[in-house]
Amino acid sequence: MKFRLSRWIIVLLMFAQAAQAESFTLTQDTLAFNPAKPAEALGQFKAGSRIELGGKADTPGMIHVSYLAPDGNFISALCRAEDVGKAPPSGKPAVAANMPAEPQGGFSNSAVFKTIKFDLVGADGRSAASRKLAQSKYVLVYFSAHWCPPCRKFTPELVSFYNQNANKKFEVLFVSSDKSENEMAGYMKETSMPWLGVRYKSNSHSFLREKFSGSGIPCLVLLDENGNVLSNSYVNGEYVGPHKVLNDLKQKL
Repeated sequence: MKFRLSRWIIVLLMFAQAAQAESFTLTQDTLAFNPAKPAEALGQFKAGSRIELGGKADTPGMIHVSYLAPDGNFISALCRAEDVGKAPPSGKPAVAANMPAEPQGGFSNSAVFKTIKFDLVGADGRSAASRKLAQSKYVLVYFSAHWCPPCRKFTPELVSFYNQNANKKFEVLFVSSDKSENEMAGYMKETSMPWLGVRYKSNSHSFLREKFSGSGIPCLVLLDENGNVLSNSYVNGEYVGPHKVLNDLKQKL
């Protein structure tokens, strides 16, 4: 009896706290995650779940969020607002950003994707989710930088190829060798890269460089949906360049 009473007190306290928060209901399935701990997904929340957005935490950029699922169970978490969802026009951080549930099949099943999926960013540096990357049959990992003249020469060719084959089952993932996050963002914007990059100096950035990059750039590495290397700009330690890899992909599309 004492345990049941304590449980109800906790629930009532949570409802009292939630009453002071913005409340809304998910209109579609949402996948929420916490990039502060990249390996920790907060969970998939079904349409009909009620979301309670709490106040800002003591740590800048963090918010308290409580999820009330249709089954009545609460899940509370401390999250980085910018990465759990995008801010609406009001400027208030929101967790219900219509982020789709994680797809199955394709590259999403690979260990590589599971390692990097929380560190994907657009040219604006904000977190982004790529359903196309997750479902791709082939992935080109592109190691490049603005300060590298051969890279600046090759990048427009890769952008053109990508745009001409946008409906094919492949994706490009940019891994920057730029000298700063701002230079990476500037390079992506200047060349109109239509693909995502990996967050600058993140664990995923280091992982991809250690696992796939050679000693120089530009470097392309072609992966299959399981994360296996099919083609590389380096063959037996010798640099053969990115065009060789791009031609190998063309043969498969």
